[in-house]
Amino acid sequence: MALFDALLVPGAARATKVSPLSTVSTAEQLVGRNFKFWICADQDIHIRFGDTGMSAADVADQYIPSKTPIMVDLGNDYTAFRCYNPSGSTANIYYIRMSQF
Repeated sequence: MALFDALLVPGAARATKVSPLSTVSTAEQLVGRNFKFWICADQDIHIRFGDTGMSAADVADQYIPSKTPIMVDLGNDYTAFRCYNPSGSTANIYYIRMSQF
């Protein structure tokens, strides 16, 4: 679904940081249905979308290059995500929920 003529503002006071160790998946990050969020990491990561109780993310999931901010719209299909860190060091992943103004 395209998002036209919208102004997005932070929907939270600050970004949330998760830091999975090398070759480990994060815990499930619950965002909620119909929410948009920005995500960025200092390492290459892979992201999996799903609902509560989802399995761990792995290298087969959607790839996000390091230091590349991505806007995600979960729509009505998903409520959560998990990230996998394939690198040799701890990844710092930041995400923040956005609200449409």
